[in-house]
Amino acid sequence: MNIGLGLWGKLSEEQGLNPRHNYDKYLANSQYTRGRKIIHVGGGIVPTRRPLPSLVANGFLAAGDAAVTVNPVHGGGIGPALLSAELASKTVLEAFEKGDFTERGLWRYNIEYLRAYGIKQAMLDVFRLMLQTLTNDQLNRGLKARLLTEDEVLEISEKGSLELSLIDKLKIGLRLMKVPDVASKLRLALRYMGEVKNLYETYPESPSGLSSWYGKLTSVYHDYAGKLGITLKWLSNT
Repeated sequence: MNIGLGLWGKLSEEQGLNPRHNYDKYLANSQYTRGRKIIHVGGGIVPTRRPLPSLVANGFLAAGDAAVTVNPVHGGGIGPALLSAELASKTVLEAFEKGDFTERGLWRYNIEYLRAYGIKQAMLDVFRLMLQTLTNDQLNRGLKARLLTEDEVLEISEKGSLELSLIDKLKIGLRLMKVPDVASKLRLALRYMGEVKNLYETYPESPSGLSSWYGKLTSVYHDYAGKLGITLKWLSNT
């Protein structure tokens, strides 16, 4: 078996926690590990965030974890890494055919990646930020009320949004009424997921438009962070 867990980096910084501590606390004596022999122990940093502003530069492109192609909610990255590698390889082949390895010549890779996965990744990053503001009590009450079912969480994770029938919307509406404080944050997240999706769909066709576009992105995140009551370090550096 391959089992493990993840730990938010902020908790490591502020509380001195680490994955091994949580493994010992939650998994070491669980039904999954009891009486079994540990063959290998390892870990690493997972870059759970929105896509990089650009994956290319003159004579350079990034793929996989170097390009932070990871699902921001659950940290899965093998599929997106393979996808980015495929798109990157096609871009490299085209660059050799044209003899153009400039940022502009490689720019199409940015657009293809966003269409294939990056837009969903950006939306899920908005969802992640909201989840990380919830207290343990809010999370437990939200789960108990089945605010979102397992299938709905999976659909958001995989698609970046929910495609609901009227009946489903009514059912979720009734659940939302049971946990209004959590529901308000969920509604806020879904609103900004839509805004971020619309913005990424207007990603510039060339490097010349990146600065202006990125300014709009930081503005949206600034508004969202303010409504969540959090501070994003990367915003303070822009």
